[in-house]
Amino acid sequence: MAIVQWEIQKALEDLVKNFDKYAEVINNAKDLTEDAKMADQDYLDAIFNLRTAMEGLLGVDLSNEFLSNEYNLQLMKAAIEGNIEALNELRFLATQDFVIGLDLEDGATDRVWDLVSDFIANTKFDDLTVGAALDDSAFIKALNGMISNG
Repeated sequence: MAIVQWEIQKALEDLVKNFDKYAEVINNAKDLTEDAKMADQDYLDAIFNLRTAMEGLLGVDLSNEFLSNEYNLQLMKAAIEGNIEALNELRFLATQDFVIGLDLEDGATDRVWDLVSDFIANTKFDDLTVGAALDDSAFIKALNGMISNG
């Protein structure tokens, strides 16, 4: 648990220090084609660094589309500044992005999403602070079982 808290703390420190720079580079590239983005080293560095920090903070793999989405960037900024509602919405959207990216068989995505939605709906986040430890072991075990079973 201490390692997870350390990773979250390091991710948050990086985001506090560098988020505006990452967001500026990503926003400046929004009108570029995907090929042009993949040829722009500043863009690639910003996406890589933002991905590393946000995945450390949220605990799920994130797509480039999620990271470059203007609304998500606004939520990230608000969450970094301590807005718990923004952090909760970001967690929800990040989980949705992750589930969509799993590329599961027909019907499995709906079952996984139902499990995720139930977990989110039944978990109290009101007094949650950045860096808090959550006992999500039962949820992760159930999700891994569903993924393994297809």
